[in-house]
Amino acid sequence: MKTCIKCNQELEESNFYTKGGKNKDKGYQSKCKICFNDNTKLYNIQNNIQIKKYLNNYYINNKEKIDTANINNYLQEDKIHLIQ
Repeated sequence: MKTCIKCNQELEESNFYTKGGKNKDKGYQSKCKICFNDNTKLYNIQNNIQIKKYLNNYYINNKEKIDTANINNYLQEDKIHLIQ
């Protein structure tokens, strides 16, 4: 059992996301999945313009890399559909 720092409910560990990074064995997030998702949605709403600017700049700076990855994904999916 683990306690969420935001809602203070004691929940099973399966109700918490694992910490990211190279070592996934480090444990669990301090907020439960519900509070974590609510916090992420709120952040995205409050920072919508900055997020769009960042994504647009990233696309402009990495257009060739993104297009190549999209083409490869499309071809891979097409192969799967042809096999079936």
